[in-house]
Amino acid sequence: MVPSRGIALLSAPEVDLTTDRRVDLDASTAHQVRAVTPKPSTLVNTRLDFFRSFTSAEPGPDDYGAMRENVVVGRGYDSIWAQPTGAKVRHGSFVFATRLRAQQTPLDLSYDGTAIDDALAQEGSAVLPDGTSTLDAVFAGAGSPEDFAKTAVRGKVAVVRHSAEVAPSAQASAARAAGARLLLVVNDGAGRLTEWYGEPDYSAPVDVPVVSVGKDEGEALIARIAAAREHRVRLRATAHPSPSYLYDLVKYHAGAVPKDVAYHADPDRLARIDVDFAQPQGMQAMERRTDFPAYEWSTGYSFGLAPMAPGRRTDWVTAGEDATWQQTASVTGWVGATNSPTSYRQGSVQRERWLGPVLRPCMSGGDTQVRDDTSLSLVVSGWCDSGAPHAGSAGTETMTTRTSLLQGGTTLLTTDSAYVNAFDLPAESLPYRVVVDTAGDPALSPYSSTTRTQWDFVSGAAKSGTVPLVQLDYGTDLDASGRAHRAGEVSITPSVLGVSAKDAVSSVRLEVSYDGGASWHRQDLKERQGTWRTTLHAPSSAAFVSLRTTATARAGGSVVQTVIGAFGLR
Repeated sequence: MVPSRGIALLSAPEVDLTTDRRVDLDASTAHQVRAVTPKPSTLVNTRLDFFRSFTSAEPGPDDYGAMRENVVVGRGYDSIWAQPTGAKVRHGSFVFATRLRAQQTPLDLSYDGTAIDDALAQEGSAVLPDGTSTLDAVFAGAGSPEDFAKTAVRGKVAVVRHSAEVAPSAQASAARAAGARLLLVVNDGAGRLTEWYGEPDYSAPVDVPVVSVGKDEGEALIARIAAAREHRVRLRATAHPSPSYLYDLVKYHAGAVPKDVAYHADPDRLARIDVDFAQPQGMQAMERRTDFPAYEWSTGYSFGLAPMAPGRRTDWVTAGEDATWQQTASVTGWVGATNSPTSYRQGSVQRERWLGPVLRPCMSGGDTQVRDDTSLSLVVSGWCDSGAPHAGSAGTETMTTRTSLLQGGTTLLTTDSAYVNAFDLPAESLPYRVVVDTAGDPALSPYSSTTRTQWDFVSGAAKSGTVPLVQLDYGTDLDASGRAHRAGEVSITPSVLGVSAKDAVSSVRLEVSYDGGASWHRQDLKERQGTWRTTLHAPSSAAFVSLRTTATARAGGSVVQTVIGAFGLR
């Protein structure tokens, strides 16, 4: 039997060295770090944090003398463990944290009722389509062209052994040339095999799926194929390359490493986020979620970006004030967006829509708009996506943003950056205006071809405070191509950053255009609980809806936002 390949954290966070001491670091006493979830899932990312301070009773980012260790566990390990440390530390502070991402099991393999537990899709290979398929499995030796020439593998699963004599790219190339539907590689060492099976220079993937399995389970399959002789061995593969659900979990164990280091994901104690990815057709979206431990600096930690197919996904995340999350979604060479760091209530339900219309400038609040005695600082995102205030930016020079700050009729500055900083301002309250113009790239997306947003507000010297600016968020029911029904509903939810509800928006006006802004039609709006709604009456000849929205705050200040080609029509 070949052992699995696990990794264990063995620690003794408090050792009194006033006399001789015995410290036992014993992996046999370790307990497995795992996620116990209501739905079947597989750990795809794991991080272990070790924080130890001998001076601070409470862990915090300002303790520069503390020891911090953060271990991201690689894909080659099939199990993760931690040794319990017994009683809590008596001096200073100690935290052992587990950060887990468990998602709908990416790949299930079985044959003759026997499950293969450690199947792992390999980098540089094609993706198995979502769903279940059953294929004949045949053995093709070390996977050389000569081995494939002796085996009929067209339309079948080719089972090969990993070999130092045949490079991974050569095995994949031979399998593709022979017409294999799937290449299954049996590891020749401990743990999980992780290799690149695309072009040797990493320039492109191979267009055949490649999956590795551990040596024990793989050799058992090879033996079954050899014993079958005249009979077929049917391999059943269920793939979910883009999950319909996942769990982002974090737990901070203060004072000691406990015996039970498993995360028992009780849905009633988590928060649910219904996520919808709406990137343009043919574009690959990438996503990640960052966590912010109390003992680390404000940048937080995240795993690498993971691909996400268009459509919906249900995310379950750790709730409570000690768990803060920030999600990011992006399409390389187009648009990237992120939300604000947030802690969620237990049992709460949220909805996040990413990378879809209406793309427009926005200000995401927090401390990104600040006025003090002599200066004004704003962060204006040119490409906020969908309905929520996600800070967004373009990832290509073919999409442009131009921002100007004016005081009265005088232009103080103009910049292509999202960061607007003006200094040596007068102390008295004066009228200011921020104007943002953007231009999209029709080769990348037909929506938001041009936008213009004008914020007007009055500002004077302040010790330090948020500038009251009106933010507009839009909502409409769009299909996967960003198109609404011709008689669909459009909603506008305005808010005023940095002020109380009593100073919120007092009026909203909406005009729509079906001819790219050549003519405008005022809409009847109905307000309920801070959201204004209207129904479209689009002519049959129209392909797009453009929006021009005006909103005014009770405490003063207004916004006029024009989005040409905000979304499409079906």
